[in-house]
Amino acid sequence: MPPRAIGYRLRRGGLTVIAIGAFVLAVLATSAAFDGYPQPGVEPSGDGRSIAAVSPSGFAWGSGVKPGQRVLAFRSEIEPGGWYLEVEVHGVAQPISAAVAETALRGSLPAAIVALLAGGLAVVFLRTNRRWVLPAACVALLAASTPLELLGEPQLSTASMAAAPLVPSLWLATRRGRLPLRALAVALGVAAVTLVAAWVAARASADAGYDDLERARSLLAVWATLAVLAAYTLMPLVRREPIHLARPALVDAVLLAVIAGLALLGVYVLLLPAALVWVVALLALLALPGLRRAWFWRLGDALVADIRREAAEEAFEAERARMARELHDVPLQELTGVIRRLELVPEARAESDQLRRVAGHLRAVATELRPPVLDDLGLPSALEFLAERSTTDAVAVAVALKDATGIDRDHRPPPAVELAAFRIAQEAVSNALRHARASSVAIRGAIAPDVVELEIADDGVGIGRNAGREAAQRGRLGLASMRRRAEAIDADLAVTGSDAGTTIRLTWRR
Repeated sequence: MPPRAIGYRLRRGGLTVIAIGAFVLAVLATSAAFDGYPQPGVEPSGDGRSIAAVSPSGFAWGSGVKPGQRVLAFRSEIEPGGWYLEVEVHGVAQPISAAVAETALRGSLPAAIVALLAGGLAVVFLRTNRRWVLPAACVALLAASTPLELLGEPQLSTASMAAAPLVPSLWLATRRGRLPLRALAVALGVAAVTLVAAWVAARASADAGYDDLERARSLLAVWATLAVLAAYTLMPLVRREPIHLARPALVDAVLLAVIAGLALLGVYVLLLPAALVWVVALLALLALPGLRRAWFWRLGDALVADIRREAAEEAFEAERARMARELHDVPLQELTGVIRRLELVPEARAESDQLRRVAGHLRAVATELRPPVLDDLGLPSALEFLAERSTTDAVAVAVALKDATGIDRDHRPPPAVELAAFRIAQEAVSNALRHARASSVAIRGAIAPDVVELEIADDGVGIGRNAGREAAQRGRLGLASMRRRAEAIDADLAVTGSDAGTTIRLTWRR
């Protein structure tokens, strides 16, 4: 097998182990925060009069309990009131209660939930976007270490607290880069391994220097995790590169929350075996991308259908504006220059007239794509331009507006509102001319920076109750397009028809 293929498999396997390990620790942290009992880590002497040993993993160590101290009072966790210890420190009685530690453990539930979600995302990213497996896993490890540390179980707390700084530090150490930075990163990795090894040894032997090592370990865990997140978000900004922020599909996020909720329900409400429930949840997470593609794509389409429609409308309008600019800036300008040169040649008068007609046609197409008057002068002027362009010998289009706007953008409705209102009016006028056989069309209303009220009325054939559905069946989607545009700007659109004609009313208020 080629070395490159071996390296790829090793990286892939390593990410899989990290993601699953982070999820398992997050599950254990959640269980601990829900109903775990904090371990004191204290071993009294045989006669119960003094402290024989204290583990740094328990909450008693942080309260100042040390071997050799005299026990003044002791109560085990099975006795009424729970675990309680009172020792003599410098001649003063110092009480230590499990109730305080249990309150702190329950208070770590938000961190446990963050760890559970991040760990679940890390597993999901294994099948969808491996680039973001490590950042999600690092967040999960850091968040899970808090509840497990408060739980005080030696093996679990040591594993999670050691992994929180080691995983991001080793990732930073293996990143490619220039030689000085790479040497610095390798040195950081070696220092992290050394520090964590010394921390584990001090924790196992209850060394007096453990507290200093624990402060260094916790700082390294936080800063190394922040460095990993910065490498994926801030560094591309510094290098002026695009940030490839990938998110799980919306249906993945919904299903992830559902799986986590069902697992918690099974463990803490239905009292099912915790190991079995979380193994099933892990398998479901691993299978989630495939299941989504096979079974839940309809749900995903339904959840984001409105977002896709709005994005499609915005992309369509942006493309129309681009094409209008391209027509105006290049072909029309060059064509105008050719016409002016031909006008100097008497024999080419017919050709110049023909090119002038072509230029007029191109200018009309560009204006239809995106009227410059809408961007330059605003909605009232654009509607007057629409009426002027639409008036023919057979149909008169009149405008009667109360205009309280100005040319400055600050004294006009938002650009999206102006564009949507213009397109709705344009579609209404087009329908009246093409389908209603109208002889007159009136555009009335009031336009202000905070209010747009438009009424487009014609005297043609009134629209029927099922006209929208019938038009869609014939491939004419004008009414549906008007409704989508109105919904996009949170405006009300009413369409009424009678023997006297059709009236379309648009109302938008900020």
